[in-house]
Amino acid sequence: MLAAVLGALREPLRALLSPLDWVDLPIHETGHLVFQIFGNRFIYVAGGTIGQLMMPAAFWRYFRDRDEPKSADVCLIWIGQNLLNIGRYAADARAQKLELVAGGVHDWTYLLERTHLLIHDIGVGRTIDWIGCAVIAFALASLGRRLLRGDEAGPGARGSVC
Repeated sequence: MLAAVLGALREPLRALLSPLDWVDLPIHETGHLVFQIFGNRFIYVAGGTIGQLMMPAAFWRYFRDRDEPKSADVCLIWIGQNLLNIGRYAADARAQKLELVAGGVHDWTYLLERTHLLIHDIGVGRTIDWIGCAVIAFALASLGRRLLRGDEAGPGARGSVC
């Protein structure tokens, strides 16, 4: 049942969160450049996806460490949104219908081919997609709970001077 609910929410979530794509794309491409230093083609190609998840995760960690849970929840939504896009990208590995910025072979075609999972591209993509929906649902529930409770967490919220 949960899978059906999350699946039904997938496209509206994608549409709502699509403005973040313009933030994610340069982060993805920078991930390739950063991971190129390892000198391994697999890591270089995977670096786009890794970077795409590491950036919002770094912000999530920053806000968690600062005891700003609402901001951390928003970063979890960003992570989930990235997972939705990654799932779509992975599921397109064989069909290659998605347009690429720089052309060439899709990252996920290469990654799944090298791991002998290319035949399972749609299943891999749907799994990543489902995880993204679950992360977003969790983050929205957490954020909603905090907003309803009126949580005042954050620097100075507990009576500190700073």
